[in-house]
Amino acid sequence: MTSRQLGNGRWESTTFNSRLQPTQIALGTTQSATNFLDLDFTYGTTGNNGNVLSQAITVPGLAHPFIQNYSYDSLNRLSSAVETNNSTQTWKQTFTYDRYGNRRFDEVNTTVPA
Repeated sequence: MTSRQLGNGRWESTTFNSRLQPTQIALGTTQSATNFLDLDFTYGTTGNNGNVLSQAITVPGLAHPFIQNYSYDSLNRLSSAVETNNSTQTWKQTFTYDRYGNRRFDEVNTTVPA
C-alpha cells in the first residue's frame, strides 16, 4: 500500500495486487481510512490481461455502493459499462467500433437515468 497526505490534510492510499494493479484507492482522514471515498477494482483471475472487470464506488451516506461492470470485445476494447446500485441498474453505456478502431457511442443499447 502506498499513502500520501494531501495539502488539505486528507490521506489518499492505494493498494496494489501482485501484478501492481490498483485494487483499492481510498480517501480518508487517516492513512488507512476510507471515510470519504473507497474505490475497489477487480480484474480477471485466470486471464488477467489488465482490463478492469468491475469497480465498486463507496461514498458516505449511501446504503449500498455503486457497482460498475465492464465488458470488452475480442480485441480488448471497452464494449459496455453497466452501473448498478443495490442490484438496480442505474445506467448502461454500449460502444461499437468502426473498421479503423474509432469508438462509437451506441445510443440504441444505452440507458441513462431520467
